Amino acid sequence: MNTITVAAPSRGTTTTPAARPDADTSSAPASGPLVVAVTGSPSEHSMSTAAALGVLDGLEAAGFQVRHLPVRELPADGLVHGRRDQPRIRAALELIDRAHGVVVATPIYQTSFSGLLKTFLDLLRRDALAGKTVLPTATAGTLAHLLGVEYGLTPVLRALGATCTKGLFLLEDAFERPGPSSPGPSSPGCHLGPDAVDRTRKAANDFAAMMTSGARNR
Repeated sequence: MNTITVAAPSRGTTTTPAARPDADTSSAPASGPLVVAVTGSPSEHSMSTAAALGVLDGLEAAGFQVRHLPVRELPADGLVHGRRDQPRIRAALELIDRAHGVVVATPIYQTSFSGLLKTFLDLLRRDALAGKTVLPTATAGTLAHLLGVEYGLTPVLRALGATCTKGLFLLEDAFERPGPSSPGPSSPGCHLGPDAVDRTRKAANDFAAMMTSGARNR
């Protein structure tokens, strides 16, 4: 199969700590460097999440430890009121601290990344991404929204100290939707089309190479 499906949380990379970002990950098997995908879509089954998980699949196959952190599942009061001491918020921030690399994925609305993602990024300390390789990832309905990555998301990540790779930007037509025979909450959401699978794999390879090179040079 040459597509990657975003389904209800049953995939290994989304159960710890995707559904429970406060979960203890200290017992995770040691392998390669840790990469965390932060997804900022308010939708459970979104294109930007599909893209991020596609990158994680490639990295996991290459031996990296991977974790998925969906911001939508963090407590709203902690995000809105900046409660870094709230247990699940604190655990999410600590997960970012432990990461060697971060994939930051968002839908683009009105040429800007999601407000949900912004609430999480605002919780990070000013140098939270220093020394980390970061892959900006975005999805949108038109190429005009590419500016939201280049002039919106990427500068914010760099301001937090990130070393950013070339961003991954996918349009809606790069995804395949389930047919009308599978409506409702059990619907598997969207799939990466063949071209999107190739592009996420390339992004994962470039990201891994840059992260490994950066680790050698530090």
